[in-house]
Amino acid sequence: MERQAGGVERQPYSIQGTLLVTSRSTFFHRFYMLSLINLEPSVPRYGQPVTLRCQVTNSHPQHITVTWLKGEKPLEKRAGIQKQITEMDGSISCSLQITATALDYGKAYSCSVTYQSVTLKKSHYLPLPDKAPAFSDITVLPERLVAGREAIFTTMISGFTPDIRVKWYKDFNPFSSDVVTTKDPEIGKDFLCHCPSSLKFTPQDSDHLTSIRCEATHSVTKKVYEQLYTLRLSGRTSEHERRPPARPPGSVKTRGIQCLPESPRVGENVTLTCYVDGCCAADSVFSWSKGMFPIDGEIQNMTVGSGSSSTVTFTAQETDRDCTITCEVTYNLQTQEEHFTLKLQ
Repeated sequence: MERQAGGVERQPYSIQGTLLVTSRSTFFHRFYMLSLINLEPSVPRYGQPVTLRCQVTNSHPQHITVTWLKGEKPLEKRAGIQKQITEMDGSISCSLQITATALDYGKAYSCSVTYQSVTLKKSHYLPLPDKAPAFSDITVLPERLVAGREAIFTTMISGFTPDIRVKWYKDFNPFSSDVVTTKDPEIGKDFLCHCPSSLKFTPQDSDHLTSIRCEATHSVTKKVYEQLYTLRLSGRTSEHERRPPARPPGSVKTRGIQCLPESPRVGENVTLTCYVDGCCAADSVFSWSKGMFPIDGEIQNMTVGSGSSSTVTFTAQETDRDCTITCEVTYNLQTQEEHFTLKLQ
C-alpha cells in the first residue's frame, strides 16, 4: 500500500494476474455495496403493514438513485411509504412500507440502487399464505323460475389469492363462454380477491330439478371449488314435481378427467378429477391406478347434482411421463373406466 500527497492511500489489487493500483476513494466509489432485503415482520399477513429494508454502503447519499420495483415494474412514489435515511456511519437505509394484499402473493419486490452509472438490485418475495376461493349462495333473478323465461344466476367468489378460472355447468354439461360473465378480481375489505360471476340461461320444462353448478379452478391450490343450485321451475303443467327417471343399471357414464396444473412438471403435485354422470358418490366405489398399480395418493369423492366426481392428488415422478392413468367407478354392479395420459413438461 502506498500513500500519496494529501493523504490519499493507493490500494494494489489484481485482475487476472495483472497488478493494478487505484486510490481507496475510487475503489469505494466503484464498489459500493447493497445488502439483502430484510422483511419486518418476517412472516407478513394480509391487511397488515410490511416493511422491506436494505442498506447501501461505500457511497455518497447525494449521488445515489433508489428505485423500488414490484416484479419488473417501478413503483410510483405514492405506492407505499418510501424512505432514505443517512445513518451515522455514512450508510444509507432504504425502506418501503406497504400493506400486504392478495395481489402481492408470489410477487417479488426489488430495491434498485444506481451510483456512478453502476446499478445493483436485490429482490425479496413476500412469504404470504395461499387462500382458496369461497362461494356465496347462488342467487337468481327473477326469483320465480319459469320454463322458457331467461334467468340470471349470480354468485360471489371471494377470499382467494389469484388466479381462478370460472366455468358454469348444467349437471356436467358446460355452458358456452358467451352466456357467462366473470369480472376481474378486486381487493376486498379482507385484502383478498373477490369477483362476481353470473350466468344467463333460459330453462326448459325438462330442466326441472337439474343442477346449475359454478366451478372455480384455483391455480394456487391446484384444486377445483364449486357451488350448486337446484332448478325448481314454477307454472308447470303438473303440480307434482317430476323426479328424474330412475337410471337403469349400466347408465353410469364417465365424462372425462381434468388435470391441474394443465402442464405439470416432475416433482410437482398433480390433481386429477374424473366426472361421472348417473351415480351417487356414497353408493359408488372409485379407484385410481397408474398402469397396473394403484395410486398412492389422497382420494376425495363427492356427489355433484345427478352425478359425482372423484379427485386424486399425487406427486409426479419421472416414471409417470406418458403414463396412462385410469379411474374406475363401480355403481349398481356396473363398472365404467376413464383413461388419461399424463403429459409432463
